[in-house]
Amino acid sequence: MATTVTRLTRRVALKGLGLSAAAALLASCAPAAPTPTPAPAAPAAAPKAAEKPATKAEKVELGFWTGTSIQNVPYTEKAIEVFHQKNPNITVKLTHIADKYREKWMASVAAGDPPDMAYMITAAMCREYGPKGILEPLDEWIKQDGEVKLSDYYESVIKPFSAKGHVYNLPSNTTTLALFVNEGLFEAAGVKLPPRSWEDENWTWDKLLETTKALTKRSGSRVEQWGFGDGYGWWRPIVWSAGGAWWDNEDRATRSVVDSPEGIRALTFYGDLIHKHQVAPSRAEGQTFGGADAMFQAGKLAISPGHYKTLATIHTAITKFKWSARALPRDKVPATDYFANGLVLWSGSKHKQQSWQFIKFITWGEGVLINAGGSGAPAVKHVDYDKAFTGTDFESLHVLVDSAKYGRPADADGTTPKMHQVISEEIDLLILGNKNGKETAESIARQINQLFAEQK
Repeated sequence: MATTVTRLTRRVALKGLGLSAAAALLASCAPAAPTPTPAPAAPAAAPKAAEKPATKAEKVELGFWTGTSIQNVPYTEKAIEVFHQKNPNITVKLTHIADKYREKWMASVAAGDPPDMAYMITAAMCREYGPKGILEPLDEWIKQDGEVKLSDYYESVIKPFSAKGHVYNLPSNTTTLALFVNEGLFEAAGVKLPPRSWEDENWTWDKLLETTKALTKRSGSRVEQWGFGDGYGWWRPIVWSAGGAWWDNEDRATRSVVDSPEGIRALTFYGDLIHKHQVAPSRAEGQTFGGADAMFQAGKLAISPGHYKTLATIHTAITKFKWSARALPRDKVPATDYFANGLVLWSGSKHKQQSWQFIKFITWGEGVLINAGGSGAPAVKHVDYDKAFTGTDFESLHVLVDSAKYGRPADADGTTPKMHQVISEEIDLLILGNKNGKETAESIARQINQLFAEQK
Protein backbone atom coordinates (compact mmCIF):
# COMPACT_ATOMS: atom_id res chain seq x y z
CA MET A 1 0.00 0.00 0.00
CA ALA A 2 1.47 3.34 -0.97
CA THR A 3 1.97 6.02 1.65
CA THR A 4 -0.54 8.85 1.41
CA VAL A 5 1.28 12.16 1.84
CA THR A 6 -0.05 15.70 1.82
CA ARG A 7 2.33 18.64 1.83
CA LEU A 8 1.42 22.10 3.03
CA THR A 9 3.26 25.43 2.80
CA ARG A 10 7.05 25.19 2.62
CA ARG A 11 9.45 27.72 4.10
CA VAL A 12 13.13 27.86 4.88
CA ALA A 13 13.48 25.63 7.91
CA LEU A 14 16.92 26.35 9.21
CA LYS A 15 18.26 29.81 9.90
CA GLY A 16 21.76 31.07 10.58
CA LEU A 17 23.17 33.28 13.28
CA GLY A 18 21.54 36.52 12.32
CA LEU A 19 18.31 34.75 11.41
CA SER A 20 15.27 33.95 13.49
CA ALA A 21 15.72 32.41 16.92
CA ALA A 22 12.11 31.30 16.60
CA ALA A 23 13.08 29.12 13.65
CA ALA A 24 15.89 27.58 15.65
CA LEU A 25 13.44 26.88 18.44
CA LEU A 26 10.99 25.23 16.07
CA ALA A 27 13.76 23.15 14.51
CA SER A 28 14.65 21.96 18.01
CA CYS A 29 11.02 21.62 19.12
CA ALA A 30 10.67 24.65 21.35
CA PRO A 31 7.72 26.95 20.79
CA ALA A 32 8.07 30.10 18.74
CA ALA A 33 4.75 31.90 18.49
CA PRO A 34 1.50 32.44 20.44
CA THR A 35 -1.32 29.97 20.06
CA PRO A 36 -5.04 30.22 20.68
CA THR A 37 -6.16 28.37 23.78
CA PRO A 38 -9.24 26.26 23.08
CA ALA A 39 -11.90 25.69 25.68
CA PRO A 40 -11.01 22.78 27.95
CA ALA A 41 -12.28 19.48 26.65
CA ALA A 42 -13.69 16.68 28.73
CA PRO A 43 -11.02 14.49 30.36
CA ALA A 44 -9.76 11.78 28.06
CA ALA A 45 -11.17 8.36 28.68
CA ALA A 46 -8.98 5.37 29.39
CA PRO A 47 -8.77 2.67 26.72
CA LYS A 48 -11.92 0.59 26.42
CA ALA A 49 -12.11 -3.10 25.86
CA ALA A 50 -14.46 -2.46 22.93
CA GLU A 51 -11.70 -0.72 21.00
CA LYS A 52 -10.23 -3.68 19.15
CA PRO A 53 -7.61 -3.73 16.39
CA ALA A 54 -8.97 -3.40 12.86
CA THR A 55 -10.27 -6.66 11.41
CA LYS A 56 -10.09 -7.73 7.79
CA ALA A 57 -13.50 -6.21 7.19
CA GLU A 58 -12.60 -2.87 8.73
CA LYS A 59 -10.69 -0.23 6.76
CA VAL A 60 -9.36 2.56 8.95
CA GLU A 61 -7.64 5.79 7.92
CA LEU A 62 -5.56 7.63 10.50
CA GLY A 63 -4.55 11.27 10.17
CA PHE A 64 -0.92 11.99 11.08
CA TRP A 65 0.61 15.48 10.98
CA THR A 66 4.29 16.30 11.21
CA GLY A 67 6.14 19.59 11.32
CA THR A 68 9.60 18.09 11.04
CA SER A 69 12.21 19.29 8.56
CA ILE A 70 11.58 18.27 4.96
CA GLN A 71 14.77 16.16 5.00
CA ASN A 72 13.21 13.84 7.57
CA VAL A 73 9.98 13.14 5.71
CA PRO A 74 11.26 10.29 3.48
CA TYR A 75 12.21 8.30 6.58
CA THR A 76 8.75 8.74 8.06
CA GLU A 77 7.19 7.79 4.72
CA LYS A 78 9.26 4.61 4.64
CA ALA A 79 8.24 3.72 8.19
CA ILE A 80 4.59 4.20 7.25
CA GLU A 81 5.00 1.96 4.19
CA VAL A 82 6.39 -0.83 6.38
CA PHE A 83 3.54 -0.33 8.85
CA HIS A 84 1.04 -0.62 5.98
CA GLN A 85 2.60 -3.91 4.93
CA LYS A 86 2.11 -5.29 8.40
CA ASN A 87 -1.31 -3.70 8.91
CA PRO A 88 -2.98 -3.66 5.47
CA ASN A 89 -6.34 -2.49 6.79
CA ILE A 90 -4.90 0.66 8.42
CA THR A 91 -3.93 3.61 6.23
CA VAL A 92 -1.84 6.36 7.79
CA LYS A 93 -2.35 9.63 5.93
CA LEU A 94 0.75 11.76 6.48
CA THR A 95 0.50 15.54 6.22
CA HIS A 96 3.73 17.53 6.30
CA ILE A 97 3.35 21.13 7.44
CA ALA A 98 6.49 23.22 7.04
CA ASP A 99 5.01 26.58 8.02
CA LYS A 100 3.24 27.57 11.27
CA TYR A 101 2.81 23.97 12.24
CA ARG A 102 1.84 24.56 15.85
CA GLU A 103 -0.66 27.28 14.99
CA LYS A 104 -2.33 25.09 12.36
CA TRP A 105 -2.51 22.13 14.72
CA MET A 106 -4.06 24.25 17.45
CA ALA A 107 -6.52 25.74 14.96
CA SER A 108 -7.60 22.21 14.04
CA VAL A 109 -8.08 21.46 17.75
CA ALA A 110 -10.21 24.58 18.17
CA ALA A 111 -12.27 23.48 15.16
CA GLY A 112 -12.72 20.02 16.70
CA ASP A 113 -11.05 18.23 13.81
CA PRO A 114 -7.36 17.61 14.53
CA PRO A 115 -5.50 14.58 13.12
CA ASP A 116 -5.57 11.38 15.12
CA MET A 117 -1.83 11.73 15.77
CA ALA A 118 0.68 14.55 15.62
CA TYR A 119 4.47 14.63 15.67
CA MET A 120 6.68 17.28 17.26
CA ILE A 121 4.07 18.83 19.52
CA THR A 122 6.33 20.56 22.05
CA ALA A 123 6.81 19.41 25.61
CA ALA A 124 5.33 22.65 26.95
CA MET A 125 2.21 22.08 24.83
CA CYS A 126 1.90 18.50 26.08
CA ARG A 127 1.94 19.73 29.67
CA GLU A 128 -0.47 22.57 28.94
CA TYR A 129 -3.03 20.83 26.75
CA GLY A 130 -2.75 17.24 27.99
CA PRO A 131 -4.42 17.90 31.36
CA LYS A 132 -7.15 19.87 29.57
CA GLY A 133 -8.26 16.65 27.91
CA ILE A 134 -7.10 17.50 24.39
CA LEU A 135 -4.37 14.86 24.37
CA GLU A 136 -4.86 11.22 25.29
CA PRO A 137 -2.82 10.03 28.30
CA LEU A 138 -0.68 7.17 27.01
CA ASP A 139 -0.07 5.56 30.41
CA GLU A 140 -3.08 3.27 30.23
CA TRP A 141 -2.28 2.22 26.68
CA ILE A 142 1.24 1.32 27.78
CA LYS A 143 -0.12 -0.62 30.77
CA GLN A 144 -2.68 -2.42 28.62
CA ASP A 145 -0.14 -3.20 25.91
CA GLY A 146 1.93 -5.37 28.23
CA GLU A 147 5.02 -5.19 26.01
CA VAL A 148 5.97 -1.50 25.98
CA LYS A 149 7.34 -0.10 29.25
CA LEU A 150 8.20 3.48 30.13
CA SER A 151 11.50 2.16 31.48
CA ASP A 152 12.37 1.21 27.89
CA TYR A 153 12.83 4.95 27.17
CA TYR A 154 15.44 7.30 28.56
CA GLU A 155 13.91 9.14 31.52
CA SER A 156 15.25 12.50 30.31
CA VAL A 157 13.05 12.29 27.21
CA ILE A 158 9.90 11.08 28.99
CA LYS A 159 9.80 13.56 31.86
CA PRO A 160 9.34 16.76 29.76
CA PHE A 161 6.21 15.31 28.13
CA SER A 162 4.57 14.36 31.42
CA ALA A 163 2.13 16.32 33.57
CA LYS A 164 0.06 15.53 36.64
CA GLY A 165 1.11 11.90 36.65
CA HIS A 166 0.43 11.20 32.97
CA VAL A 167 2.59 10.83 29.86
CA TYR A 168 1.20 12.53 26.76
CA ASN A 169 3.93 11.87 24.20
CA LEU A 170 6.12 8.87 23.40
CA PRO A 171 9.46 9.95 21.90
CA SER A 172 10.60 8.36 18.67
CA ASN A 173 14.05 9.93 18.60
CA THR A 174 16.39 12.24 20.46
CA THR A 175 19.15 14.59 19.49
CA THR A 176 21.79 16.81 21.01
CA LEU A 177 23.76 19.80 19.75
CA ALA A 178 27.36 19.57 18.54
CA LEU A 179 29.67 21.52 16.24
CA PHE A 180 30.14 20.75 12.55
CA VAL A 181 33.41 21.86 10.98
CA ASN A 182 34.73 22.30 7.45
CA GLU A 183 38.03 20.44 7.77
CA GLY A 184 39.34 21.89 4.50
CA LEU A 185 39.09 25.47 5.79
CA PHE A 186 40.93 24.49 8.97
CA GLU A 187 43.71 22.86 6.96
CA ALA A 188 44.03 25.83 4.61
CA ALA A 189 44.35 28.23 7.54
CA GLY A 190 46.74 25.97 9.45
CA VAL A 191 44.34 25.82 12.40
CA LYS A 192 44.01 22.76 14.61
CA LEU A 193 40.66 20.98 14.49
CA PRO A 194 38.48 21.09 17.62
CA PRO A 195 38.45 17.91 19.71
CA ARG A 196 35.80 15.22 19.44
CA SER A 197 35.94 14.60 23.19
CA TRP A 198 33.54 16.55 25.39
CA GLU A 199 36.01 16.22 28.26
CA ASP A 200 38.83 18.19 26.62
CA GLU A 201 39.38 21.08 29.04
CA ASN A 202 41.43 23.04 26.51
CA TRP A 203 38.47 23.50 24.14
CA THR A 204 37.09 26.66 25.75
CA TRP A 205 35.10 29.72 24.65
CA ASP A 206 38.36 31.66 24.41
CA LYS A 207 39.82 28.97 22.18
CA LEU A 208 36.69 29.06 20.00
CA LEU A 209 37.04 32.83 19.63
CA GLU A 210 40.72 32.51 18.73
CA THR A 211 39.87 29.79 16.20
CA THR A 212 36.98 31.67 14.58
CA LYS A 213 39.07 34.83 14.25
CA ALA A 214 41.73 32.84 12.39
CA LEU A 215 39.08 31.33 10.10
CA THR A 216 37.22 34.57 9.27
CA LYS A 217 38.48 35.96 5.95
CA ARG A 218 37.87 39.52 4.78
CA SER A 219 38.41 41.35 1.51
CA GLY A 220 38.37 44.98 2.49
CA SER A 221 35.13 45.55 4.38
CA ARG A 222 33.51 42.45 2.90
CA VAL A 223 33.61 39.08 4.68
CA GLU A 224 34.27 36.20 2.29
CA GLN A 225 34.38 33.45 4.91
CA TRP A 226 32.93 33.37 8.41
CA GLY A 227 34.48 31.54 11.33
CA PHE A 228 31.15 30.71 12.99
CA GLY A 229 27.42 30.69 12.27
CA ASP A 230 24.61 29.24 14.37
CA GLY A 231 21.24 28.05 13.07
CA TYR A 232 20.32 25.72 15.93
CA GLY A 233 20.40 27.77 19.13
CA TRP A 234 23.76 27.40 20.87
CA TRP A 235 22.58 30.30 23.04
CA ARG A 236 20.67 27.75 25.13
CA PRO A 237 23.47 25.39 26.31
CA ILE A 238 26.03 28.21 26.47
CA VAL A 239 24.21 29.42 29.62
CA TRP A 240 24.62 26.00 31.23
CA SER A 241 28.27 25.82 30.23
CA ALA A 242 28.89 29.08 32.09
CA GLY A 243 27.44 27.51 35.23
CA GLY A 244 24.12 29.27 34.83
CA ALA A 245 20.58 28.03 34.22
CA TRP A 246 17.39 29.07 32.48
CA TRP A 247 15.10 27.84 35.30
CA ASP A 248 15.39 27.55 39.04
CA ASN A 249 14.45 23.88 38.85
CA GLU A 250 14.57 21.77 35.69
CA ASP A 251 12.08 19.27 37.11
CA ARG A 252 9.51 21.90 38.10
CA ALA A 253 10.33 25.49 37.20
CA THR A 254 8.90 28.35 39.26
CA ARG A 255 11.04 31.22 37.96
CA SER A 256 13.66 32.17 35.40
CA VAL A 257 17.21 32.63 36.68
CA VAL A 258 18.94 33.41 33.38
CA ASP A 259 19.71 36.92 34.67
CA SER A 260 22.42 35.49 36.95
CA PRO A 261 26.00 36.70 36.38
CA GLU A 262 26.69 33.42 34.59
CA GLY A 263 23.69 33.78 32.30
CA ILE A 264 24.56 37.37 31.48
CA ARG A 265 28.17 36.47 30.70
CA ALA A 266 27.07 33.61 28.43
CA LEU A 267 24.60 35.66 26.38
CA THR A 268 27.10 38.51 26.19
CA PHE A 269 29.69 36.17 24.69
CA TYR A 270 27.14 34.83 22.22
CA GLY A 271 26.10 38.30 21.04
CA ASP A 272 29.70 39.49 20.88
CA LEU A 273 30.53 36.81 18.32
CA ILE A 274 28.30 38.76 15.91
CA HIS A 275 28.58 42.38 16.90
CA LYS A 276 31.93 42.86 18.66
CA HIS A 277 34.27 40.27 17.19
CA GLN A 278 32.37 39.95 13.90
CA VAL A 279 33.29 36.31 13.39
CA ALA A 280 29.62 35.38 12.84
CA PRO A 281 27.20 36.89 10.30
CA SER A 282 24.58 39.47 11.19
CA ARG A 283 20.90 38.81 10.58
CA ALA A 284 21.01 40.46 7.14
CA GLU A 285 24.23 38.70 6.14
CA GLY A 286 22.87 35.33 7.20
CA GLN A 287 19.69 35.87 5.20
CA THR A 288 21.67 36.83 2.13
CA PHE A 289 23.25 33.39 1.99
CA GLY A 290 20.16 31.40 3.00
CA GLY A 291 21.06 30.51 6.60
CA ALA A 292 23.78 28.67 8.46
CA ASP A 293 23.35 25.27 6.78
CA ALA A 294 23.44 26.77 3.29
CA MET A 295 26.48 28.87 4.19
CA PHE A 296 28.29 25.85 5.60
CA GLN A 297 27.55 23.77 2.52
CA ALA A 298 28.79 26.59 0.28
CA GLY A 299 32.10 26.78 2.15
CA LYS A 300 31.24 30.16 3.68
CA LEU A 301 31.24 28.91 7.29
CA ALA A 302 34.07 27.09 9.03
CA ILE A 303 32.11 26.10 12.16
CA SER A 304 28.37 25.69 12.62
CA PRO A 305 26.38 23.92 15.36
CA GLY A 306 23.94 21.21 14.34
CA HIS A 307 21.89 18.24 15.51
CA TYR A 308 21.81 14.60 14.50
CA LYS A 309 19.82 15.34 11.35
CA THR A 310 22.64 17.67 10.29
CA LEU A 311 24.87 14.61 10.26
CA ALA A 312 22.38 12.14 8.80
CA THR A 313 20.63 14.15 6.10
CA ILE A 314 21.36 17.87 5.78
CA HIS A 315 25.11 17.84 5.10
CA THR A 316 25.22 14.52 3.27
CA ALA A 317 24.96 16.43 -0.03
CA ILE A 318 28.41 17.97 0.55
CA THR A 319 31.00 16.48 -1.80
CA LYS A 320 33.53 19.32 -2.24
CA PHE A 321 35.11 19.19 1.21
CA LYS A 322 35.46 16.95 4.23
CA TRP A 323 33.40 17.80 7.28
CA SER A 324 32.89 16.24 10.71
CA ALA A 325 31.18 16.67 14.07
CA ARG A 326 33.08 17.99 17.09
CA ALA A 327 32.34 18.81 20.72
CA LEU A 328 30.91 22.17 21.74
CA PRO A 329 33.41 24.43 23.53
CA ARG A 330 33.13 24.75 27.30
CA ASP A 331 33.39 27.46 29.89
CA LYS A 332 33.04 26.03 33.39
CA VAL A 333 31.55 22.70 32.28
CA PRO A 334 30.74 20.90 29.00
CA ALA A 335 27.07 21.27 28.12
CA THR A 336 24.64 20.62 25.31
CA ASP A 337 20.88 20.48 24.97
CA TYR A 338 18.81 17.32 24.73
CA PHE A 339 15.68 17.20 22.59
CA ALA A 340 13.11 14.53 21.97
CA ASN A 341 10.53 14.25 19.22
CA GLY A 342 7.56 11.96 19.42
CA LEU A 343 3.87 11.34 18.86
CA VAL A 344 0.73 12.49 20.64
CA LEU A 345 -2.76 11.05 20.29
CA TRP A 346 -5.84 13.25 20.09
CA SER A 347 -8.27 12.31 22.87
CA GLY A 348 -11.23 12.63 20.47
CA SER A 349 -9.87 10.15 17.94
CA LYS A 350 -12.37 7.49 16.84
CA HIS A 351 -9.52 5.07 16.19
CA LYS A 352 -7.41 5.11 19.33
CA GLN A 353 -6.52 1.42 19.24
CA GLN A 354 -5.24 1.63 15.67
CA SER A 355 -3.44 4.88 16.46
CA TRP A 356 -1.75 3.20 19.42
CA GLN A 357 -0.59 0.42 17.11
CA PHE A 358 1.15 2.99 14.93
CA ILE A 359 2.58 4.97 17.86
CA LYS A 360 4.03 1.77 19.31
CA PHE A 361 5.44 0.77 15.92
CA ILE A 362 7.25 4.08 15.33
CA THR A 363 8.43 4.82 18.88
CA TRP A 364 9.20 1.36 20.23
CA GLY A 365 9.02 -1.24 17.49
CA GLU A 366 10.44 -1.83 14.04
CA GLY A 367 9.63 1.67 12.84
CA VAL A 368 12.05 3.26 15.32
CA LEU A 369 15.14 2.57 13.24
CA ILE A 370 13.46 3.58 9.99
CA ASN A 371 11.98 6.83 11.24
CA ALA A 372 14.95 7.90 13.36
CA GLY A 373 17.35 7.53 10.45
CA GLY A 374 17.08 11.15 9.41
CA SER A 375 15.97 12.97 12.52
CA GLY A 376 17.72 11.69 15.60
CA ALA A 377 18.98 8.76 17.59
CA PRO A 378 16.30 6.35 18.88
CA ALA A 379 14.83 7.24 22.27
CA VAL A 380 14.50 3.59 23.33
CA LYS A 381 17.36 1.81 25.02
CA HIS A 382 17.20 -1.46 23.10
CA VAL A 383 18.70 -0.04 19.87
CA ASP A 384 22.30 -0.65 18.79
CA TYR A 385 23.45 2.72 17.43
CA ASP A 386 26.17 1.35 15.20
CA LYS A 387 23.86 -1.25 13.71
CA ALA A 388 21.09 1.28 13.32
CA PHE A 389 23.10 3.86 11.40
CA THR A 390 25.15 1.95 8.88
CA GLY A 391 26.82 4.19 6.33
CA THR A 392 27.14 7.04 8.83
CA ASP A 393 30.42 8.67 9.86
CA PHE A 394 30.76 6.72 13.10
CA GLU A 395 33.29 9.03 14.71
CA SER A 396 30.93 11.96 14.17
CA LEU A 397 27.95 9.86 15.25
CA HIS A 398 29.59 9.10 18.55
CA VAL A 399 30.36 12.76 19.18
CA LEU A 400 26.57 13.18 19.30
CA VAL A 401 25.92 9.93 21.16
CA ASP A 402 28.60 10.70 23.76
CA SER A 403 27.21 14.19 24.31
CA ALA A 404 24.07 12.78 25.97
CA LYS A 405 26.09 12.59 29.18
CA TYR A 406 26.24 16.38 29.17
CA GLY A 407 22.79 17.01 27.74
CA ARG A 408 20.15 18.98 29.61
CA PRO A 409 16.50 19.38 28.65
CA ALA A 410 15.61 22.57 26.82
CA ASP A 411 12.28 22.57 28.60
CA ALA A 412 11.02 22.19 32.15
CA ASP A 413 7.73 21.33 33.74
CA GLY A 414 5.93 24.50 34.78
CA THR A 415 6.93 26.49 31.71
CA THR A 416 4.46 27.51 29.00
CA PRO A 417 4.61 28.23 25.25
CA LYS A 418 4.31 31.95 26.06
CA MET A 419 7.47 31.79 28.16
CA HIS A 420 9.40 30.18 25.34
CA GLN A 421 8.03 32.81 22.98
CA VAL A 422 9.53 35.47 25.25
CA ILE A 423 12.92 33.75 25.07
CA SER A 424 12.71 33.48 21.28
CA GLU A 425 11.80 37.13 20.81
CA GLU A 426 14.50 38.40 23.17
CA ILE A 427 17.22 36.24 21.61
CA ASP A 428 16.22 37.65 18.23
CA LEU A 429 16.82 41.15 19.61
CA LEU A 430 20.24 40.04 20.85
CA ILE A 431 21.08 38.64 17.42
CA LEU A 432 19.89 41.86 15.75
CA GLY A 433 22.09 43.90 18.05
CA ASN A 434 19.14 45.77 19.56
CA LYS A 435 20.06 44.52 23.03
CA ASN A 436 23.26 43.34 24.68
CA GLY A 437 23.63 40.18 26.73
CA LYS A 438 22.82 41.81 30.07
CA GLU A 439 19.72 43.53 28.73
CA THR A 440 18.58 40.29 27.07
CA ALA A 441 19.01 38.13 30.17
CA GLU A 442 17.30 40.65 32.44
CA SER A 443 14.40 41.19 30.05
CA ILE A 444 13.81 37.44 29.67
CA ALA A 445 13.83 36.87 33.43
CA ARG A 446 11.58 39.87 34.13
CA GLN A 447 8.93 38.91 31.58
CA ILE A 448 8.92 35.22 32.41
CA ASN A 449 8.78 35.78 36.14
CA GLN A 450 5.81 38.05 35.61
CA LEU A 451 4.12 35.19 33.74
CA PHE A 452 4.90 32.84 36.63
CA ALA A 453 3.39 35.36 39.04
CA GLU A 454 0.22 35.54 36.98
CA GLN A 455 -0.20 31.76 37.24
CA LYS A 456 -0.40 31.84 41.04
